[in-house]
Amino acid sequence: MNTHRIINSKTHPEAFFKNMWSTILNGHTWTGEICNRRKNGELYWVKTYIIPVENNGYDTYFLSIRIDITIEKEKEILLQTKLLSSFETVAHHINNLVFKVEIDSENNYGFSLLTGKLASEFLAKKGLQTIQPSINSIKNKILIPIYNMDTYISEEMTNRSEEVSYKEWLDDRCIHITISPIETNETISGAIGIGNDITELESARTKLTELAYRDHLTNSFNTAALERDIVQVINENTPFSFLYIDLDRFKNINDSLGHFTGDSLLKLVTARIKKFYNTTGELYRIGGDEFVVLIKGQAERTKMLENAKLLIQKVEEPFNIEEWKFIYPVRFETYGGLCQQSKLRK
Repeated sequence: MNTHRIINSKTHPEAFFKNMWSTILNGHTWTGEICNRRKNGELYWVKTYIIPVENNGYDTYFLSIRIDITIEKEKEILLQTKLLSSFETVAHHINNLVFKVEIDSENNYGFSLLTGKLASEFLAKKGLQTIQPSINSIKNKILIPIYNMDTYISEEMTNRSEEVSYKEWLDDRCIHITISPIETNETISGAIGIGNDITELESARTKLTELAYRDHLTNSFNTAALERDIVQVINENTPFSFLYIDLDRFKNINDSLGHFTGDSLLKLVTARIKKFYNTTGELYRIGGDEFVVLIKGQAERTKMLENAKLLIQKVEEPFNIEEWKFIYPVRFETYGGLCQQSKLRK
């Protein structure tokens, strides 16, 4: 066997020959495709069968049968190149992030593929660079090491062969990443990931969520928001207090002057209360003419009552709606309650 010619082709890794010799020295037939180099330097491929033969139980020699498959191999390589070129074009131009994580010979994880329109911008923020698919990178298994594996292969994935999805923010862009594990011999050996830009979807979802906690008329928070925030402060063990506000005889205004005037007055009252508690509390509309101010942190009862009196004075200042001037009666309740009333004027 002209093994030096095989080695000089520099096509096969060292492990390739170790496997070949291990097989035939253990008395088994080895079958494979070998790339040789001609004297003129050209490469050629042979389908090879190496059969160990014993000579009367003393010496062992090897019988090699070779079939030239150069033309077939060249066609195969050409087809692979075309397919790879098509894949490279598609992967590079899709509006996503595509990556593949593999494990190298030293048992370290790394990227063997990083491409897509999002790749350059997304990976640059992580100090990485894109890896485009090529014959050379695939053949040599070129990997970029990963220093923070938790971001890409979580503990959940390494323990269970399940798909994992999560969101990751890139400045003001939200990327939804889905990672599917690659399993070899019941062990996770890598993963394939897809990243999609879902910024617009996330923005729409945030707006819809916010609308669910807003009163459509006054744009203050609603009852659902009050329940949410009270649960939060309780869970955080944060001291809080709240002020209940009721607008007396508001139904009379709606009945006598119409709902348009009543709605306009509600907006003005809301704006005045918000301004008063701008830095100290949050306003919630919990009914037609009922409001609650939630105040986080420790507050003295005396200070609360003093602020309530000041707010009454502010709300009692006239409201002008077209030709109507209102001096509106308001009732507050906080820790025991406080009541003040005035009159409606025209």
